[in-house]
Amino acid sequence: MTTLDGIGGGGGTRSASPSKVEYVVIVTRKGGADKKVELEHVTLSGDVNANSVSAEEMTCELSLTSGDSAIKGSFTVKILTLK
Repeated sequence: MTTLDGIGGGGGTRSASPSKVEYVVIVTRKGGADKKVELEHVTLSGDVNANSVSAEEMTCELSLTSGDSAIKGSFTVKILTLK
């Protein structure tokens, strides 16, 4: 499991290099319309965990808060390769 902690302050671990999140926008789609929620990096806190990674996909869990906004859940990212 890879954890990107210290999100707002830039600490964290991922291999041997530090990781930092500067900007987070959550986009959801319902009925053809996009809804965007921006999380302010100044007050951003929480964790993002990569639970498994393969050549085809990555599964992750996240729990982030920023002011009155929060998101928690899991997601899968499909990794595309250029041919």
